[in-house]
Amino acid sequence: MFWKIQRYWGFDPRFSAENFGFQPLWLILQAYEYAEKLERERLHKEEKGIAQLAMLYLNSKIDPKKTDPFTPEQFCHWLPPTEQDKSISSSACDAFFSLIQDSLMPAWAVSSAPIAKLKANQANATVSRPRAWVGEGVLLLMPRIVGRVVTAEFALIEGASGIVDIKDVDSGRWYAIDIPAEDCYVIDAEFPLVESRLIL
Repeated sequence: MFWKIQRYWGFDPRFSAENFGFQPLWLILQAYEYAEKLERERLHKEEKGIAQLAMLYLNSKIDPKKTDPFTPEQFCHWLPPTEQDKSISSSACDAFFSLIQDSLMPAWAVSSAPIAKLKANQANATVSRPRAWVGEGVLLLMPRIVGRVVTAEFALIEGASGIVDIKDVDSGRWYAIDIPAEDCYVIDAEFPLVESRLIL
């Protein structure tokens, strides 16, 4: 882990050999995750040429009337996954529909969520709690606090950014977390809790 972070963040004094062990766990994990992303992108760029040659060779050997042509992506091992490629966990899907049943799901989330994917992965199992944190423009399904990071199996963001107040729909407790300025849905989301606070 140290050497991979060093490869991409060696210029940052926080990750020097002397200071690395004093950094908070959430910062190290975040740096490592981003380093892995950069590594995957680098390897993908290197494999593109071979992938295109493989595509051209195989497409020259097939009958396009009988077989769909190959694409370069089919020969890429390091192709970065997109959120659309990932599968939403069944527990997050069950939590989503249980909130609808209990009239706890905000209308904006229902209209913005990928309902077809949520239904496809629904298991109709008992959902553990907390099921969700909900705020204005923010929905976190199956949230958990790990150190100074909040994780969610599924996050939906619409028009929210910065410090946002969110409520645990099961316990009624309020929190504040830092949300990036981006409208999206994210599977296996993580948000640093550097500036989070419990609202009494």
